[in-house]
Amino acid sequence: MADMTAPRSELRQSQARTGYLFIFPAMLLYLVFVLAPVIVTVILSFASYDPQFGSHWVGLDNFKRFFTDPRSVQIFWNTLRFTRTYA
Repeated sequence: MADMTAPRSELRQSQARTGYLFIFPAMLLYLVFVLAPVIVTVILSFASYDPQFGSHWVGLDNFKRFFTDPRSVQIFWNTLRFTRTYA
């Protein structure tokens, strides 16, 4: 069976390249200012930071401590109240 796809013309390749160059700055800004901080935050949520000794990996201990602390419910309701007040 013969390949039925036509080779891409020089004009189409140039237009595709221009399109990619057009969206490149927006994608770069998105990666730097949105995606990178989210990834760093997720990584840091599994670490314990001490200004004197630096950070070390604690795994799920931060989450276990948060969800077993009785103050967590109060923190949740305070956050909900503030977001409803200012939204």
